[in-house]
Amino acid sequence: MSSLLNKRLARSLWRTKLRLMAVVLMVAVGVFAGITFGGYSHNVEGMYETLHADDEDGANLADLWIDNRSVAWSAEESAALQRIGRLVAIEHRLP
Repeated sequence: MSSLLNKRLARSLWRTKLRLMAVVLMVAVGVFAGITFGGYSHNVEGMYETLHADDEDGANLADLWIDNRSVAWSAEESAALQRIGRLVAIEHRLP
């Protein structure tokens, strides 16, 4: 009885081999993506903890970034912005 069922299963799978291959391929891609993203998450977790740390070793990220690509600001304009209010520091960077 088991042999007949196995033969019938093999025959059924052979008739629908394109569908079977598509399902096997989708499962393989899903497993590969899960393993890859899990490894990526594990590897970059320490980097993000270091980057966003608020201590002497970590970078204290800016609260506000002004990205002005139309006009290059001069050092005098940056100094004028710093005198406006509660700004601790302004760092002038050229693009």
